Amino acid sequence: MFEMGAFAFSALMIGWLGAVPQAAHQIAINVAGVTYMAASGIAAAATIRVGHLRGAGDAAGARQAGVAAYWLAFGFMSSMGVVLVLARHLVPQLYNHDPAVLAQAPRCCSSRPASRCLMGCKWWAWGPCAGWKT
Repeated sequence: MFEMGAFAFSALMIGWLGAVPQAAHQIAINVAGVTYMAASGIAAAATIRVGHLRGAGDAAGARQAGVAAYWLAFGFMSSMGVVLVLARHLVPQLYNHDPAVLAQAPRCCSSRPASRCLMGCKWWAWGPCAGWKT
């Protein structure tokens, strides 16, 4: 809840700077949200897989499934970071056609690749842990 409040407040603060910075920020936040959905889905699948294997008494298989989910999430989020750096001028065009927004949005989108990878790993981590416990 605190994290969502922080994101909402940051959007409000960006809005104080004007409509163009807010639009660029909203594009970056939306792109980040879309990429996090994949990590969240991997985490949900890992929860089920690890829980199933743990319930079956296969601790080694559960560990292997958790590690595989980690590398899948890490690989996906890393590749999304690279794609967003390389396509930082193309992705915002999917959202907006205003030249002022398109001039500012690439800086917002390309400033988050490292955090994107780390946040994806954070999302992944709750899945296998929840599956192990249940």
